[in-house]
Amino acid sequence: AARTTFQRWLWYSSRRAGLHSDGAVDDFTSEPNRVAALRSVAPILRLSHCDMEALLPHATLARYGADEIILGRGEIPATMTFVIKGRVRLCVDGGDGSSLPIRTLQKGDFLGQTALTREPVVGDAYAEGEVTVLAIKRIAMEELLLDRPALLQEISRTIDERRAMIRAALSGMNGESVATPDR
Repeated sequence: AARTTFQRWLWYSSRRAGLHSDGAVDDFTSEPNRVAALRSVAPILRLSHCDMEALLPHATLARYGADEIILGRGEIPATMTFVIKGRVRLCVDGGDGSSLPIRTLQKGDFLGQTALTREPVVGDAYAEGEVTVLAIKRIAMEELLLDRPALLQEISRTIDERRAMIRAALSGMNGESVATPDR
């Protein structure tokens, strides 16, 4: 089982790195696929056609296999990542070696929003089955948010909500309130 999991993760990781065997062509990250992914998040980010064109060079698509870490504890995200297909489980370390589930993200949800605040994440984000994500570089997101104060407020609210979820999960485990930063 461990070898199978490792091989599956290796396959996904090699595709994310752009590696292919035997000259095989993988058009998963092609421009039409990235445009389609941007279209799927356009309502969330309130993107116009011009906005999508500006973001396209800063957007990448990636796939992750079951239980693979998408974003790990302690990382300072370089991108804000949107779930295009699949589910992502957010977990935090319970302090006793246990992993406490915080929330499950689905299509249209995002993670890595602390890329904007340049804070490290305190938990892990795991793929539940195969997951496709669209990652947009921090600098492009910052430029986009300059003209969208209401969207910036929504992202800030999401950061605060996830912090509260972490505090609640940790306080439920420890029987006390714990202040922690979030992703």
